Amino acid sequence: LFGSATGLVIGDALVNVLAVTTVAVFAHRRLGRVAAVVMLIGVVYLEYIMGSELLIDPWNPHVLMLPCFALLVCGWGIAEGDRWALPVFLSIGSYCVQTHLGYSYLVPGLLVATVVLRWVRHRRMGGAARWSFARRELLWSLGVVVVLWSQPLIEQFFGEGEGNLSRILGARGSDGLKIGAGLGLRLFTSVLTTPPWSARAGFLRAVPNTGYVSPGVLRPIDVIGGFETVIRFLLFVAALGAATWWSWRRRDRVTTLLMATSVSAMLIALASVVIMPVGPIGLTAHQMRWLWPIGIFAVCGAVLAVGAVAWHRSWHAGLVALTVVALVAVPPYAQAAGPADRRDTIPVVAALDRQLGVLEGMGTIWIDTSNTPAFDNYDAAVMLELQRRDVPFVVDEPGIVRQVGEGRRYEGPPVVHLWLVRGRAALLPASGGERVAVASTLPTDAMTELEELGRRIGDGELD
Repeated sequence: LFGSATGLVIGDALVNVLAVTTVAVFAHRRLGRVAAVVMLIGVVYLEYIMGSELLIDPWNPHVLMLPCFALLVCGWGIAEGDRWALPVFLSIGSYCVQTHLGYSYLVPGLLVATVVLRWVRHRRMGGAARWSFARRELLWSLGVVVVLWSQPLIEQFFGEGEGNLSRILGARGSDGLKIGAGLGLRLFTSVLTTPPWSARAGFLRAVPNTGYVSPGVLRPIDVIGGFETVIRFLLFVAALGAATWWSWRRRDRVTTLLMATSVSAMLIALASVVIMPVGPIGLTAHQMRWLWPIGIFAVCGAVLAVGAVAWHRSWHAGLVALTVVALVAVPPYAQAAGPADRRDTIPVVAALDRQLGVLEGMGTIWIDTSNTPAFDNYDAAVMLELQRRDVPFVVDEPGIVRQVGEGRRYEGPPVVHLWLVRGRAALLPASGGERVAVASTLPTDAMTELEELGRRIGDGELD
């Protein structure tokens, strides 16, 4: 509706708006405006940690952080017997699992846990015979699953090549390096116990991006040590345990189930981190961004469990706190995480895109990415611009084929061969070909000077 750039920003913003609205509605259905205010404080605090840039960032792990918080609130609703919570949970959960592999354990695990909690609740209320799902609830849930999973299932069984569902199962069963119990507990504790005054810095440092020093061996990981991990973990568990005990002692069923949902989510998250394979480029925070909403949700649950009675009497204080946190989160802030850390390349990408019209009408373009580094921003930029211009293209790098589909795999017929190069290679004359586009952040005079040097290097005048 608004073009590829503006439409993407609006779409990401709407996803987050829907997530925050879901949190408010389903928290209000559990404990009224008290729960809505407390949970919204948690949401806005999460937005503060992310910063304004990531609220419109389309990268998979970032666009799912607020929906993950909404997923947890809906899980609480399932445990408490809310008959609209299940279909909404399945819709958000489907979105999460289909968007990022890291949710493939969390979503089904949390669903099972909350259904069990619902069964326990009904047992305590009057016997197993009273435990059931309403017919309308099941029909809506079935409809959600059929609609949202029809495309992946069609792609799996009727598409070309290996399906995405097979790839998910294959990745989950990977025999590569796993994070393991010791490191997993350190990372888990590092995220969940980051102090509020260093939360934004902790978004980058709690799970430090760490590459390999050799195949299968990570570099030293700059994260909290074992002794500090044990102390912080035990204090955090003790605080949540005290809140759970207090709500149980007061026979507050709603907040007890809230704490049980929080604990279930954290146990599933910890297990997921422990068995998670280390990625192809090493340990990266994007694999486990769901730890942030889980930790904040647990703290909000503890606040409600401990002070629910007082909150009902003075919920206006919570509204003031919500306003303060929201105002603190308003000023623009860009976390140096994910693609947002490369936002300085946007002018270069725009300048490159403007020159690609020369490729229109030349037939199918083979985009050769063998000379660019892995996860390069410019590869995707060129492909998107060619797609926008309706220029057919193919690729041969397996990782990119998996992203753009088997229909764009290069099979070898004669096509126009397009090399992508960076740095010094972009300034040298094309060997046996023609340079069709070049872009840089340098001023025009500096670029002219560099191109002249490149020409002289190409002619053998300089080394």
